[in-house]
Amino acid sequence: MKKYLFLTLGLLILSSCAFLSFGSFRSGVQIPAGEEFLLGENTKGAFEVELDNTCYCDIPVETRDSNGDKTSSFGLASREKVKLTVKSGEYAVLQNPYSSVVTVNAIMQEQVYGMRYQALSDSVKVQ
Repeated sequence: MKKYLFLTLGLLILSSCAFLSFGSFRSGVQIPAGEEFLLGENTKGAFEVELDNTCYCDIPVETRDSNGDKTSSFGLASREKVKLTVKSGEYAVLQNPYSSVVTVNAIMQEQVYGMRYQALSDSVKVQ
């Protein structure tokens, strides 16, 4: 009986430690050709996301305000990893102007609401 009690207690401690050390949300985002991925569109406050470009091509990244107007932009280089801070009232946009799928790993420390895909705007040309 004591064996089972110690085993149960040990598993409980291990699972709680794993929860504390891995309290982040990880997602492999695959963006189809000619589309963009919107992240945090319904999030009220600011948030941070770590972006890890796993592809061999640069990925355009923007932040936009609630009206859809671009507030900042940069190119996420091939195999680059950056931490993006998105201000309150804004959301992140990862674009795929290429003819094949691109993949970005996104790691967040908190819940981010509002994720969806949409066609690229007319101002972005598919390569």
